[in-house]
Amino acid sequence: MSGKCHFSVAPFYFSVGSTVLGSMLYLSNLSDTKSVTEYNLVTILLLIVISIVTFSGQITLVLAYQYENASKVAIFSYLQTFLVMTYDSLFFGTTFMATDFIGAGLILGCNFTIAF
Repeated sequence: MSGKCHFSVAPFYFSVGSTVLGSMLYLSNLSDTKSVTEYNLVTILLLIVISIVTFSGQITLVLAYQYENASKVAIFSYLQTFLVMTYDSLFFGTTFMATDFIGAGLILGCNFTIAF
């Protein structure tokens, strides 16, 4: 982007696209889906905090791409994979299979290879 557009444009359109696509996918699978998640106040507050922090993270990532070379920033953007897995495990109690870790390792390894 090289500073040619406002830093909030990309995260805004990503959020709008994710909301529209996510809603369409949810509605298309609504009859087949049986929800077992119970949403209490703590879970809803955690989801709100995660949404705000994720949006803020995307804004700072776009700012980083405006001020630094993409090869340096790309490494840190893919470290989010492990952070998200860690937070998912801590806050929601998700247990991961070996294939989850292998996939995350492949993503990170390929990006390190491209960066170097």
